[in-house]
Amino acid sequence: MKTAAIICEYNPFHNGHLYQIDRIKSDLSVDAVICIMSGDFTQRGEPAVFDRHTRAGFALENGADLVISLPAFASLGAADLFSYTGVSLLNRLNTVDYLCFGAECDDLALLTDIAKETGSSSLLRSDEFRSLIKEGKTFARARAVMFPEYSEILDKPNNILAIGYLNALDTLGSSIKPYLIKRIGDDHNGISVKPGKYSSALSIRNSIKNNEICDLTDCIPPAEYETVKSLTPVFADDFSSLLKYKLLSCDDLSDYLDVNGDLSNRILNNVNGFKDMCSFAANIKSKNTTHSGIMRALFHILLDIKGTSDQRKDVADSLNALRLLGFKRSASELMDTLNERSDIKLITNVARSEKEFNKITTDIFNEDKYASDVYHTVLAEKSGNLPINDLSKPVVIV
Repeated sequence: MKTAAIICEYNPFHNGHLYQIDRIKSDLSVDAVICIMSGDFTQRGEPAVFDRHTRAGFALENGADLVISLPAFASLGAADLFSYTGVSLLNRLNTVDYLCFGAECDDLALLTDIAKETGSSSLLRSDEFRSLIKEGKTFARARAVMFPEYSEILDKPNNILAIGYLNALDTLGSSIKPYLIKRIGDDHNGISVKPGKYSSALSIRNSIKNNEICDLTDCIPPAEYETVKSLTPVFADDFSSLLKYKLLSCDDLSDYLDVNGDLSNRILNNVNGFKDMCSFAANIKSKNTTHSGIMRALFHILLDIKGTSDQRKDVADSLNALRLLGFKRSASELMDTLNERSDIKLITNVARSEKEFNKITTDIFNEDKYASDVYHTVLAEKSGNLPINDLSKPVVIV
């Protein structure tokens, strides 16, 4: 069978995502679409507005055949770690023919050339590049400094991820073929819902946050719209009290992912002025960091995610199991193929399967469980319901 994969967040699922899945099926005539999706936290350094099982259900109802959860460390990783982990895990399924992604630039050959030139091992080992990283620049910003001729392309978020995917495919020697679909509609950072079918996920989240759900009738699928009206959304500032408590109990933060010595000092020196998470991130931001980068670092601290990006890439390569969030009843052939070919076991019942985990996988599942417990604790407080044990949630079947 012919299979395509998408590394995604669906925060939340919208008509641009539906357009992408429809294009994949029409352009490539694939038999199945696999999504490896961020869990309860996302690459912008924010909680997902709805939990991972809810978002997996939206994806399955709108064309995906199977949804796998991306581990929390990758979901909250900078673009380089996010893209590498997604590609590494998909590659080891030994089932994926195409990796499909969107970008602002529609020239796949150009993006491939940029990926090869900017992702060379000699670049990553250079003193200049390492110095930029030590200053606190993200991987993407350090790369843009070293390649000013590509600055316009490297300034766009979907281009950055696309180049990350292409780099990872090359690094891993993967046989998966990249397939680019040009991003349409509103800009990635558009903050307000625009007339028409294609608004940004950020603008949709803003409408949900402002309780302006009626604005979403044209930009998310109709069945999802009806469900969203009854859901309790979650946002970064909902975690403020938990984060402040964690910061007050620490005297050094430099062991956490994406937290260097300078950022650790800025966080601890300003913690007495902490009011809420987003304003705190804005207060400690410097010229070498982005707001999203600061938010990711703060969530790494809250969720106890430690190590370096390179160490976490090694973790991604060593996992022998992943959480299966959902699948379609019609995907039996895909499930059989995965069971036969994959080097990674897809887990539907964690308690029943943990004896098969290697040590690294056990650690990552425990890390993911903690992240989910934190998320559902906050969600329960907002909704007035009892916290849900994520491990007890059944696989979504559509």
